[in-house]
Amino acid sequence: GSCLPWNAMAPPPKKKTVRMSKLQARWGGKRVLMIVDPSVVTEHQKARWREFMGDATATVVTARQAKRESLPKSAWTHVVVGVPYSEDLDAKIQEVASASTFVVTQQWQDESLRLLKQTAEECKPEADYPWRRLLKKKKSSPSSKKRRREEDSDDSGDDDDDDANGGPPSDDDDDREGRKVLEDWVPRRRHTVADDKNPEITKYLHDLDDWWEHATLNEKEAVDYGIRVKSLCRAAALSRAWPVRLTPENWRREKKKLRKQGAIAEHSTSKTGGYLKVIEHLVFGLPSPRDDSQETWAKDPRRVAVREIKKLKLGMTKKDILNLVNEHNVTGAEDLYARRFELPLREVFREFLVYARVGKSAIPMDKEETDTIVNRFRAVAADLDLDFQPVGSLRRGRVGGHDLDLLFCPRALKNNDDDVPAQVELDNAARDALMTRIHAAYRKLGGLAPVVGAGHGKVKHGASADRTLTSHVVVESPKIDGAYRHVDLVVTPRSLWPHALLHWSGSRTFVRCFHDYVNRLREKNWQGGPERRGVKGWRLDPNENRLGPPVFERQLEDGEHWHWSSNGVYVATGNFYNANVTKVYEESNASFPDEHSIFRFFFLDYLEPSERCA
Repeated sequence: GSCLPWNAMAPPPKKKTVRMSKLQARWGGKRVLMIVDPSVVTEHQKARWREFMGDATATVVTARQAKRESLPKSAWTHVVVGVPYSEDLDAKIQEVASASTFVVTQQWQDESLRLLKQTAEECKPEADYPWRRLLKKKKSSPSSKKRRREEDSDDSGDDDDDDANGGPPSDDDDDREGRKVLEDWVPRRRHTVADDKNPEITKYLHDLDDWWEHATLNEKEAVDYGIRVKSLCRAAALSRAWPVRLTPENWRREKKKLRKQGAIAEHSTSKTGGYLKVIEHLVFGLPSPRDDSQETWAKDPRRVAVREIKKLKLGMTKKDILNLVNEHNVTGAEDLYARRFELPLREVFREFLVYARVGKSAIPMDKEETDTIVNRFRAVAADLDLDFQPVGSLRRGRVGGHDLDLLFCPRALKNNDDDVPAQVELDNAARDALMTRIHAAYRKLGGLAPVVGAGHGKVKHGASADRTLTSHVVVESPKIDGAYRHVDLVVTPRSLWPHALLHWSGSRTFVRCFHDYVNRLREKNWQGGPERRGVKGWRLDPNENRLGPPVFERQLEDGEHWHWSSNGVYVATGNFYNANVTKVYEESNASFPDEHSIFRFFFLDYLEPSERCA
């Protein structure tokens, strides 16, 4: 009766468990004193602990017994405390603990036993679970608050001396450390490259961001790490904006302040977080604690090759890249370029590899070469009667990349009455024609490479007629023979010029965080919103067509939120990240004559482009 039919599936194999004797051997010779809260720890748990520990002496006392009676004296190797800190209990523990005794939290024992039961590995490091005092905030007088403000503005380094001495900070200090150092929202901070006091940490986090974005090996990893990249960008922004340099001497104090920042909270220890631990290891010069760090991924030849090919931006799918790496042993971008004629590549990819960022094209542009290319496009804009603005990292003050972003806009516009819907300034055909004229004009001046395929050199239309139009082109380097530079040309209607200028100026993290900030307006305890300004716009149908006369003082309803992009300001429902969204209201672009007005609309101080280097 217990036999299975001949064609039945075999039962799944039982999970291997570590024998009790092997588990107990790991705890042999340890003498553990456990102070527990009886309302939390049951008798069954106590019995199981003794069973797991085997010949280790496990003495269990309750918190009440520990306070009323003297603790048993012995050569304790560990004192496990499962109750909150108190000075009386601390004094009693010090009486029975020696210099070699580890005083740890109950979490250390729970996680160690769980790990031991599964793999029979060593215990968790005791240093990660110290039982220490939890300082409480203390009410301060107005004079003490004034004194602390003066101390905060003084960078004399006294805090570092206190930490170096190892003494615990006072209650007044803890109150000061409890306050948030930076604004929660990135658009409210001023990020400049020159003011970065922790460039090594910032660079490490940005490099880790680059690996997570380009070196994933399958679709599931790409989705998972796409989410982690967003949170990692915010951690890197904190590092760049942090007001002091992080050192081993001041880490104890600065860690308490960093812990208050939502994007870097210490309690997040999974692969989607734990950035505070990463920064701590960087400060002390230790290797990264994560098993998906860039040092680990850099040892995998497949990830190295996938990352290099992905960064070429050929338009290949992840499946195509992995096929080249696994089946044809392609080791990277240079190898792909050298073997482009023998590998089974589509003709468009083989042709575009001629202009890819390998060989001479991998040499970054200097200021002279950048100015030459920009001035040629500036002359093209002047001949075609267009407004012109270099955007991207160049507008933020950085020179020395491999590509450029340039924004164009028609100058001649029709003035429309604010009470009637604005007419579309450029339809798809007109924008195609304008982009073609820009291509032809530059080809006469500086040599536009005849790139075909992979979307390069071609225009990309948005879903609606009033969106911006982009064209990715490749130009010949005016300084290095045989080198090519990549340029993104963007044509936008006049009404969307401020939005396109803000969006394309970046940085990527700043724009991403600006989206998050706008989407969360009026959430929770937000007092007032943009609708309190008496703005006006149009209701939209599901196809984003305008309905009826303009609407004044649009009020948000349940499930609605504000949204900003290079196409304007909207009220929408749903989630923009999974494309399940419906726009229900469009703000009039007459409300936004320049970038300053967009910041004002969302209750923000204007930031110069150089201050958006999040």
